[in-house]
Amino acid sequence: MLPLPPVPVPDAAARRLSHVLDEAGYTALRVRAHLGLGSLFDLGRGGGPDGAEPDSAVAVLVTLLLRGRPVARLRAEAGLGTEAVGLLEEAGLIRSSSGHLRATVLLYPVGPIRVASDLTPQAPGVLAGEGDGGTFELPADAVYPALAAPNRSFLADLPTGRRDGASSGALLDLCGGTGVGALLGLESGLTRAAVTADSEPRATAFARFNAVLNGWDVASGEGGPGGLRAVTGDLWDPVAGHTFQWVLAHPPYLPSVAGDHAFRDGGPDGERLFRRILAGLPDHLDVGGLFYGHGLVADRRGAPAETRVRALLGTAADAFDLWLLEHEVLPPETFVVRQLRARRIAPELADRHLEALEELKVDRFVRGSVFLHRRAPDEVAAPLTVRRPRAGLPDQGELDPEGSRTLARFRDRHRHLARAVADGRVGRLRPRPAPGARIVVTHEFSPDTPSSARVEVGGVLPASVGIPPAALPLLQYLDGVRTARELRDAARADGAIPEGVSVADIRTLILGLLDAGVLDAFPEGVDSGDGATAVSP
Repeated sequence: MLPLPPVPVPDAAARRLSHVLDEAGYTALRVRAHLGLGSLFDLGRGGGPDGAEPDSAVAVLVTLLLRGRPVARLRAEAGLGTEAVGLLEEAGLIRSSSGHLRATVLLYPVGPIRVASDLTPQAPGVLAGEGDGGTFELPADAVYPALAAPNRSFLADLPTGRRDGASSGALLDLCGGTGVGALLGLESGLTRAAVTADSEPRATAFARFNAVLNGWDVASGEGGPGGLRAVTGDLWDPVAGHTFQWVLAHPPYLPSVAGDHAFRDGGPDGERLFRRILAGLPDHLDVGGLFYGHGLVADRRGAPAETRVRALLGTAADAFDLWLLEHEVLPPETFVVRQLRARRIAPELADRHLEALEELKVDRFVRGSVFLHRRAPDEVAAPLTVRRPRAGLPDQGELDPEGSRTLARFRDRHRHLARAVADGRVGRLRPRPAPGARIVVTHEFSPDTPSSARVEVGGVLPASVGIPPAALPLLQYLDGVRTARELRDAARADGAIPEGVSVADIRTLILGLLDAGVLDAFPEGVDSGDGATAVSP
């Protein structure tokens, strides 16, 4: 394997880079427009003026720092200016050879920030032509791009921003790599002080450079009043004795029986690091704090993924509310076939991997987001365990601010509903249809008599709940004004329901629809404690 170029130093030149990149228009919006892409995550699928000579500042930077391709020095200076090219060299981002400039790292916008990471075989920069046949394999300690495909869903669900300003609590970004999660938390106002931790010193160096690049202080020692502290060590070791309001984790989760790449491989079932993260979480998450982890968890025979996640929290399992949002669910055989087709696994390892998964009793892989809210010790409601499909990743942009808001509201609503049930207040709720909810009725043979009915909602968290066709007349009274008793009385007075329908019957119906998310009964902006929302990049 080829040695990678040194990580740029977070010095004065790095601090001046942001202004130069701003002046050149090297922003997510401008780069997307230049490439003709809705999201920079789509770059690997083609799009944009691939073979054209760069003729503008944005084009020069995209060619050098995003595509990792050479640019003639004279053309770069014509597009960017001599001073800007000199600063890129001074900062260690590019090298000059034989009249051409080549990148030593990749650097690109991700929503409102910019992130640097290692070169890749697809964007080789100064490593072009150095390997066998002009290609090379990434070393095990390489720092993977924040725009790599597996990060798309992690960034989409990332809690960002607060309704009432930045939190006074600190944020920890485990397996932080480039530090993108911590930096987005700082940028959005989720926190004023963040720690990003990774097992590889190279990742720590990139995170420090990226902090300076985006104008944040790099704290040292035990940290300062704000900014980013980048630390190196095995998972929780560098933050022993510290607790956080927010913990983010995007551990390597590719199931593998032979891989050893720190940025990619997660053991036979993909859970190797995730299990250890969950085991240590109770010692590091504040009461009222929120954990967000994205990765792979397995449904095993007799043990669904959400049950296993809770069990991995150990003796503190009941101290957490849990949400598991499925981005993708697939059987082991499908996963292994995908790996074979993509040539990510040798044929002789395929059977070995399937045997290992059978021994572990893996039925399905669940790639998704796990949210854990640390409950107060005097919480009356029973611990929540919620599992839902997560749909609708955006076509535009690298983040999903509206989706993140929806997930925050979803957590809030479930916690408030659990409290209402525990306090006996369900009868006082005044439910209304959730935005986008619709009624679907099926008729068979007789158009006057529905054979089935359900209430559906689409979007980020789709849901569908069957209801008795006889309950259809009640739905028109769910207007956000009436309680269950008032709804029953109004429907009776109008002759819409039989006399035998009780308030308890209506409460049961309402509770099921609220739990599914097709009804709402809580004011907009209600915050159950974790405070997460989202801001537009």
